[in-house]
Amino acid sequence: MQERAFAYIYSLIYPAILGSFFFTALTRSDWNELQVKISCLMLVYFHVLYVEGLIAGQKDDRGNFHYGFIRFWQDLLEALAILAVFASIGFFAPAPGQPPSWLDRLSGWHWAVLLVTFAIPPVGRLIRSRFGEESDMNTARGRALSVLSLLAMTGCVVGWTYCECLGLWLIALALFLYVFFFILFPKWARQELEGLRGRLPVLFERKAAPPPPPPPA
Repeated sequence: MQERAFAYIYSLIYPAILGSFFFTALTRSDWNELQVKISCLMLVYFHVLYVEGLIAGQKDDRGNFHYGFIRFWQDLLEALAILAVFASIGFFAPAPGQPPSWLDRLSGWHWAVLLVTFAIPPVGRLIRSRFGEESDMNTARGRALSVLSLLAMTGCVVGWTYCECLGLWLIALALFLYVFFFILFPKWARQELEGLRGRLPVLFERKAAPPPPPPPA
C-alpha cells in the first residue's frame, strides 16, 4: 500500500500537475512583473520539493520503505498547492466574455496562498513526528529547514502587509539558502549543523520529560 501511494504521488499526480504548469508558464506573455517573479520562484520551489521527496521515499539499503500515510497526504496537499498558487496569480483567468472558473476565485490572494503553501512542510514534519512516522523534525537538518520555511512565511506577511518587493526578496533568500545548503552542498551543511549542534545544544536537543511522580504510599 505504501509503495502504491508513493507511485501515485511521484509518478502521476505531482509530476503531471507540476509539468503542466512549467511548460504552460513558459508560453504566457500577458503576465505582469509580480506574476512572473512569483511563478519563477514557486516553480523552482516545487521542483526542489518534488526531487527531494522522490529521493526521500526510496527504499534504504535494508529494503525498508519509509513512506507513511501522513506523508502521502502532505505530498498530495503540496501538489494541490501548485494549483492554488497559480490560480492565485491569475493563471486561470477567464477569456474575455467568459465567466470565471471556480479556481479563479483565488485570484488576488497570492500572499495568503503562498503563506499556507510554505507552512505545509514544517506542519507535516511536526505531525509525522507526533504520530510516530519517520520525520526529521528533531534533527538539526529538520529544524534548519523549518527555520527556512518560517523565513519564507515571513516574506509572505511582509509582501502582503508592507512591501511586495521585500517580501519576494525574503522568499528568494529562503529558497537560495535551501538550494545552496541542502541541494548543492548537503554534506558540508550537515557538518556545519552538527558543529552548531555541539556549540548550541539547547536549540537542537529535546528536553527529557520529567520523571513520573512516585506512587502514593
